[in-house]
Amino acid sequence: MSVSMRGNTTLAKNRVSLGILRSGRPLLACLILLTAISGPNLCAQEREKQATPIEVKIGGYDFPPYVWMYGGQTAKGATLDLIVALNQSQSEYRFSFFPTTAKRRYLDFKQQNYDVILFESVLWGWQKLQHDATSVFMGGGEVYIALNLPGRDQNFFTDIQSKQLVGILGYHYGFASFNADEDFLRKNFAILLSNNHERNIQLVLLNRPDVAEVAVVTKSLLDNYLEKSPRVKNQLLISQVYDQTYEHRAIVRPGSPIAARQLEALINALGRSGAVERIRERWHLSNSIFESVH
Repeated sequence: MSVSMRGNTTLAKNRVSLGILRSGRPLLACLILLTAISGPNLCAQEREKQATPIEVKIGGYDFPPYVWMYGGQTAKGATLDLIVALNQSQSEYRFSFFPTTAKRRYLDFKQQNYDVILFESVLWGWQKLQHDATSVFMGGGEVYIALNLPGRDQNFFTDIQSKQLVGILGYHYGFASFNADEDFLRKNFAILLSNNHERNIQLVLLNRPDVAEVAVVTKSLLDNYLEKSPRVKNQLLISQVYDQTYEHRAIVRPGSPIAARQLEALINALGRSGAVERIRERWHLSNSIFESVH
């Protein structure tokens, strides 16, 4: 635009504003002048705002193979893979990981330190907190393992309450009616609570029934462990019955930047694209994907 043209345009705007001022509408004149001066900048700011994805924090604790954590640092797992898939499949939201612990996850949820937690059951203490949840998008479960000694068979797991158990601190178990309170567990069961899943398997293999006669383990974790150590399989007696079967959902806090129905739609889209199936295969997760959401 030439200098003369710019001058004419400015002159015209000034005449319009002057006319409005004379008509007794100074506020409107100011608004018109402000829009003429800053309009392009406002548009650019709005475009930038729309282009910036909405941040959503996904909480997770050591719960292999969904989350493997070492020394408080996230290493790998199905949750991390799902976060990557969610970010690659759309641009409206940006999902990131927030590390917590099995016991602290509820406090962090209440304090809004994260917005969503994946691969959770509503029976795992969430009844006490206000929350929303997606439909079930993954199955699974936990089984009992013991040393495979002569004379032992599936009947060994019939009276599980009489065995020396080993489990994970902060976990909810079916045999305890999903009560994760440490005092309750130690009062009603002979149980050792640890923070290391693989160590619990190894304690059983040590043949120390006074310490760990039966371990409760996630089936998919056990499958991952046996894939790395196939010779161990014959040393273990694995229960055919489950301590509990998973109905995994995403738990969403009140006021989250993403609603449960929106997250469910994104997960369903990943299911249709095959992304969730690839995650399932990689981590030996249950094959009961999307049994409740289609």
